[in-house]
Amino acid sequence: MLNEIRENYPNVLVADAGNFLFASPRLSPISGEADKMAARYVARGMNLVKYDVANIGPNDLAAGLDFLLEIRKDISFTMISSNIVSSRTAAPIFEPSVVKTIGGVTVGFLKKLPALPI
Repeated sequence: MLNEIRENYPNVLVADAGNFLFASPRLSPISGEADKMAARYVARGMNLVKYDVANIGPNDLAAGLDFLLEIRKDISFTMISSNIVSSRTAAPIFEPSVVKTIGGVTVGFLKKLPALPI
């Protein structure tokens, strides 16, 4: 479907508002490993269909920050969050925003909420 949209409308940016990896903010002790495997496939699928940007929601941190950073290594789209910052430096861990230009139009993606030190 997305390929068909891109064929008809070449100036398309694909974005996700967050909570794309997990259904809840905590992993189940029973299905946690299977949920992490499914999250890896979700991220790979988003990469295959060429997402441009994805905001990180609370559920995306269900397996922890290290897991999310591992996922980030295997994708080409930008994960953004202006409110996930280092508890030591207060610096953003992910890109706080991203600006894309397509078809002569510049679009900014950002989300500004109170910082969540990790």
